[in-house]
Amino acid sequence: MKTQTIHARVSPQVKKASEKILKSIGLTMSEAIGLFLKQLANRKEFPLELRVPNAETIRALKASSEGKNLISYSNVEELIKHLGNEYQKGQNRQSLSKRLSANAKARKGNRKTGRDIKTSRRRKTPSPVMQAPQA
Repeated sequence: MKTQTIHARVSPQVKKASEKILKSIGLTMSEAIGLFLKQLANRKEFPLELRVPNAETIRALKASSEGKNLISYSNVEELIKHLGNEYQKGQNRQSLSKRLSANAKARKGNRKTGRDIKTSRRRKTPSPVMQAPQA
């Protein structure tokens, strides 16, 4: 099979880190780029999901990189105990419910097709999979 050469400019740090990861899974940079391009051609779309973080995520990432608002645990049991206490207080459940509600409203505003919420043919209510937990 005839091949062509591609030249790409990347920072030395990105190249070195990428080569290290690829080596650990048994691929060369050339093979990885080839796989990426094959997927691009086969799918006829970008083969990776690219997301732009929202303001809340950006704040959380910044705070964590600065070491703010972090909770550490000395073992898994301590973490599970903390999570259990938070859930019993209803904080996680309420927070999750609010986030699911906000996400559903955002999706509804962005997509007007109705494909986001699946409904049962027998019932006119959203399927249990899509319903937010009750507070």
